[in-house]
Amino acid sequence: MNTSVAISDMTGDGVRLISPSAPAFDDLARPLIGTRASRVLKMKPMLVIVANDSPSTIVALSVIWRVTKPVGGLVHKTNSTFPHVVCGDQLVSRSRPGVRPGERHLVAAGSVVEGLDDIGESDDWIEQFVAERDRAVQGARAIAIELDAVIFEDGHLIGPDGDAWLSHLFGDYVTAKQNWYRTILSRLDAGVSVEDAYAPIRDFQEENLRVMRSPEGRVRAFDTRHVWRTQAAAEAASWRRRYSDDDVALHLKAIRLEPFVIHRK
Repeated sequence: MNTSVAISDMTGDGVRLISPSAPAFDDLARPLIGTRASRVLKMKPMLVIVANDSPSTIVALSVIWRVTKPVGGLVHKTNSTFPHVVCGDQLVSRSRPGVRPGERHLVAAGSVVEGLDDIGESDDWIEQFVAERDRAVQGARAIAIELDAVIFEDGHLIGPDGDAWLSHLFGDYVTAKQNWYRTILSRLDAGVSVEDAYAPIRDFQEENLRVMRSPEGRVRAFDTRHVWRTQAAAEAASWRRRYSDDDVALHLKAIRLEPFVIHRK
């Protein structure tokens, strides 16, 4: 792959991209990936490292790959989101605690490639993404990787954020999580048991499963707010599998329920 890679980032705001063609890229990426690094690195140039040189933790970001060809081409936008940093439910999240000051984060076009050793799942998908990479860059005249938007832990947004894509996506995700936690906590405050406090989530999941098996499920599959509500319900439910009722109630009291306001300075 000899096509040049152009980088567009936000160095002035303390967030930069490290190009997959940079000499140090592999050495920086390997610790972030783990033992599967040699296989994952075959996805280049559909990989990039985000370096946070700012004083604030990044809780969401989006990256765009633009592959120019004589015929066709590719524009691919992907994101990394860490809503648990905002909501305070890190205890049930496998994700990293955002991208903290001084840290680096490896982003791939369409897949999660960090910390694969902790997941313990089959990695047959890696070859699939390598094949997709081959199709994406075959005959490419130019490749550009752009940092489109970044959201910090205080809600500060930088970057174009085309169509407000990241701000809407992340805002909906955080709101969905907070709404479920608010429902559980209000029922606990009313004196019901933890089991009964979780009844609305169980009812939602059962109804959602029924609908997803019906023709209506195809419509819901493309409703992003419903997708985030479903994901948030699963994350809230995971507390019951990992902690005792006493611990669940205790930990939930620390959840942040104030609205997360995304804004520009």
